[in-house]
Amino acid sequence: MPKIQDTVFAVFNDEHSGSHVAPLPPKQWEFRGKNVTPNRLQRLLYNQYMEYAETVAKWRRGKRLVVVKLGDAVDGVHHDTKELITPYISEQKEINEELTERALKAMDFGKDDRMFWVAGTPAHAGESEEELAATFGVKKINGRRVQPMLDLTINGVRCLFYHHGANKGGGANKGNAVRNRLRNMYYDYRDAGKNPPQLVVTADKHQHWYEPFVRENFTMHGIISPAWQVKTDYVYKVAPEALSNVGGVVIEITADKQIRHKFVTIEVEDERITL
Repeated sequence: MPKIQDTVFAVFNDEHSGSHVAPLPPKQWEFRGKNVTPNRLQRLLYNQYMEYAETVAKWRRGKRLVVVKLGDAVDGVHHDTKELITPYISEQKEINEELTERALKAMDFGKDDRMFWVAGTPAHAGESEEELAATFGVKKINGRRVQPMLDLTINGVRCLFYHHGANKGGGANKGNAVRNRLRNMYYDYRDAGKNPPQLVVTADKHQHWYEPFVRENFTMHGIISPAWQVKTDYVYKVAPEALSNVGGVVIEITADKQIRHKFVTIEVEDERITL
């Protein structure tokens, strides 16, 4: 019989370890051919990472903790990018492993807590996430430790976690794509005689957003979890004016099925020049 208890989700996604615009724990890293210490931006992102973990720790006191690694743990070697601290996947994994260990310790992750991994973008992560999940003792489900989608029921609340979801949109259209995706899901599941999920959490967009969809007495909660990587050269090419908002989202599902969330983020502004 599943145990009913207040449960907190800590969601980590788009960490892009190995990128030079992502969190790097403060120490001297010995990589092949060079030693690296974090710069100002990398320290800022790391401090925010740990602040998020400490916020989770406050929320989870006396409650079950479920950690979901929601894809793109490492940056990989992709699209001829030069924006890497190290191009070696083994060293990128080293960074993410240490980040994860420090966060788990800060969140007081214990033997009764659970961790799940969800696949990110193949161009970034490849098989590295499967290897990282094994490092943290994640058990296989259907032959794999990293799931393409996590379909999890907590306290009777069905939750879906997957990496690639709808965009938040911009301006007057903010939230429309997320709400439409939830609406489609609601009717598709109902038409098939199945219960729709009440919580849908996605990543990938390097944005954060919350959007509900309500039909009669049924509410679906759509969340886009923010990223830990700030703007890359690619983003400056396609959307240079975009805001860089980094951080995480904490989600709680209470024993009586209430859902609440909090974004723990900061804006990382571009350098402004005044003459």
